[in-house]
Amino acid sequence: MKHLRILIVENEDSLRETLKLSLASFGSIIDTRNYAQARLLISSHAFDLALIDLNLDENSDVLQGLKIIKECKIKGITPIVFSGEQGEEAIQSSFEAGCHYYFSKTNVSQVLETQIIPLIESRLNNRNLELIQQQYPTKNKIFLDNILHILKATKNPNQRVLITGPTGVGKTQFAKFIHQTHEENRPFVHINLNEIPENLLESTLFGHKKGAFTDAHEDRKGLLEQANGGTLFLDEIGVMPLTIQKKLLRVIEEKCFTPLGCNEMRRSSFRLISASCDEMGPLIEKNMFRLDFYFRIKGVELNVPPLSERKEDIVPLIHYFLQKSPQKLAFHTATINVLKNYKWYGNIRELKSLIDGLLETSEGLIQVEQLPEHIQQNENPFGNIEDKKNLFSPLLKNYLMEYGLPALVKAIETEAITMALKENHGKINEVGRKLKVSKSVLYRILKDIEKEEKPQF
Repeated sequence: MKHLRILIVENEDSLRETLKLSLASFGSIIDTRNYAQARLLISSHAFDLALIDLNLDENSDVLQGLKIIKECKIKGITPIVFSGEQGEEAIQSSFEAGCHYYFSKTNVSQVLETQIIPLIESRLNNRNLELIQQQYPTKNKIFLDNILHILKATKNPNQRVLITGPTGVGKTQFAKFIHQTHEENRPFVHINLNEIPENLLESTLFGHKKGAFTDAHEDRKGLLEQANGGTLFLDEIGVMPLTIQKKLLRVIEEKCFTPLGCNEMRRSSFRLISASCDEMGPLIEKNMFRLDFYFRIKGVELNVPPLSERKEDIVPLIHYFLQKSPQKLAFHTATINVLKNYKWYGNIRELKSLIDGLLETSEGLIQVEQLPEHIQQNENPFGNIEDKKNLFSPLLKNYLMEYGLPALVKAIETEAITMALKENHGKINEVGRKLKVSKSVLYRILKDIEKEEKPQF
């Protein structure tokens, strides 16, 4: 969460210390007790607001705080008066000088608790809302409230975050946003677990010493170590093998680990953010995800709803994507209505792809007929979802009736493994992990494939 930069101008030492302690959680505090130094600070620092006492010199009849208010207004700093002066003339002069709020020191602790702190907290929330909508455009109030809750919770660098939601909703962008609001100038280490073969994952995370295994030709620093002082983002954590989950339990809790082939313990302190498009409950029930590991990574959870449940975000997102391009487009009202009614099966990623395509192929005012056919018809570009719920397509039914169930099962096994071997470049471990079958089952099916020619369906 972004912090406020606050200037405190107060000549009473004990009260100045009280104010500093009370407001410390809102950001960086600089304080001074006199007018000359306050002027110097205002001219050399960028403050968001200033808490100002009017009477800084008890031996003078001049309220020097009024001059500070004017200096703040020139610099765009919000001036808030907190003063023992209760006369109508002082109050009137303060507002004429440009102060936004005036609070009396009649009861310091009560005014702080009920007036000043809520005011500053509201100011901080508004600033963060603006920041959210700049980097993660949304007008959905429930979603905004959840984001603010997450940002408050993650002020503690040890607080873990789990982001869930369907593919394409922007989980990676949100992870980066959390990182930027807390550790902007520190490392952000991102790994998509779907993209790393199982036999390389442990080395990728933990690192290794030269000679730790056949291809370890040199020492390599793992991602755990690279993330030290910053954020480690484990994307698509639902596919993480159980063996790696077990090894990460201690790392997450104690921030220490041992690279492969090394006897020396390493330490790494990082914020852990995880993301998954899978529902974790079913994975745990099927023993594909450890319950203790789930509770270790969960921390605070943010579910990012699909774009179809955030229709009010479609237009702001379109403007957000267009702002990044020097070319500008406009959309006919009827076109906007079509876009709002479309289900956005690929979520924000699909919307961005559409805008990128229109920028390349279109100009001027976008009409409905310039949209892809499936969007005009509000159809799934990958086929009808309801039809996919029925696994027995006409082709499978015909095969079943002609060859029988055992032959159908063998044919499906053959085609599935042949496809998986091709997609994973013949890596048996990766094929087994993707298809969720053991090596023994894989080798049995491969032997069957070699023995006989299967009828194709």
